[in-house]
Amino acid sequence: MLLILALGVAACIGCSDDDGPGDPQTNAIIINPEPNSINAPWQLSGPGVFSDSGNGDETLEDLAAGDYTLTWGAVAGWTTPSPARHA
Repeated sequence: MLLILALGVAACIGCSDDDGPGDPQTNAIIINPEPNSINAPWQLSGPGVFSDSGNGDETLEDLAAGDYTLTWGAVAGWTTPSPARHA
């Protein structure tokens, strides 16, 4: 089974003439279990007390920078992948 988890990091540096601190760094995480028809449940934990859960495909944006762990729930007939950690 194919598991896709992408972690993108975007930062805005020098976006204006303001000498104040730049925008904080944010992440986008794309959760895409394969095959799409399984609609697999998942749990994402991150920095501090961050926690989110859902089923199937999801794009989570504007997440704080830090370590995130994706854990999959059970689906009949699907081999559940090990938790994936991304920094």
